[in-house]
Amino acid sequence: MSFLIASPEPPSSPRETPHAALSPEHLAPDTIQFADGDVLLRSSDGNDFRVHSIVLREASPCFRHRFQLREAGGASAAHAPLLMTQNTNVLNDLLRWIYPTNTAPSIDEISHALDLLRAVEELQIESRLVKGALNAYIVAQSHPLRAWALATRFGYKEAHKDAVRKYLATDEDFMDDVPTEMGFVDAKAYMQLVRVKRTAILSATDIIRSGAWVCRDCPRRASAPTPAWHAQYLQRVSSTNPFEGALTSDLMVEMYVTLQAHDCCKRNVKTRGFTEMSHLRLRLAELITSAVEAEYSGDMSSISAKLSPPSPSPSLPYRHGIVF
Repeated sequence: MSFLIASPEPPSSPRETPHAALSPEHLAPDTIQFADGDVLLRSSDGNDFRVHSIVLREASPCFRHRFQLREAGGASAAHAPLLMTQNTNVLNDLLRWIYPTNTAPSIDEISHALDLLRAVEELQIESRLVKGALNAYIVAQSHPLRAWALATRFGYKEAHKDAVRKYLATDEDFMDDVPTEMGFVDAKAYMQLVRVKRTAILSATDIIRSGAWVCRDCPRRASAPTPAWHAQYLQRVSSTNPFEGALTSDLMVEMYVTLQAHDCCKRNVKTRGFTEMSHLRLRLAELITSAVEAEYSGDMSSISAKLSPPSPSPSLPYRHGIVF
């Protein structure tokens, strides 16, 4: 349990602040206080927070349970402070999130973020504002494996999926840059993530290679059914993560067409090729979404079926044997 009831203290004399006032009165730089608060929280390093039990009840079932015990203990127990295991900085930030004020804190250090994540978990904080702020902090991490480990350990769904998406789209293997937060997850979970990435990349490469770009006006069509520019493009894709946006951009295709294509191929690619690339990007986006969902659900038994390249839709012009 994250807090205890200390020995009773005599109630402090009432202040003249109206009971309905909810604006915090800063009696010390590091603590948030309300003059009309009816409960005292004492941090692990000895600082007190006078706050409202009704606000804490709404924020956490853990607090609701403890206040029920206090009420059952009689008047003496009602005046005893709750001894918290969180330090002043953590409690101060949690309260600023929980209360409807405009003083929401920022998170600058990973160590403080970990303390907040543990406190929210331990105290069963249900506030959407609190969880939203911590979710945003995890999403903002530049290292996708750090974000993935934090989101996995503390159960932040949106941050988890965002981290998986970023990890799938990078060429980095991070073997020489393993964040310490990876210690929060077991090897099996990490291997599932790696397996999803491997399968997704193979499927994406198959989708890209499945398009046979053929120019019906090209004099080289009989001797070289696959245009030289497209062969060079596929060679480039084979050595790079296909989920990198630059690989399927119109600019990338235009560059290879300009360098390698016959004049008639250039004309046809510019009139229809960019539409085909738009359909290709759509299929890759659908694939990476399926990969993210498969990783999050943990249904590894069916992952191959989920990520296998889908049959091209007859309504999409980008399919086997494209003829311009």
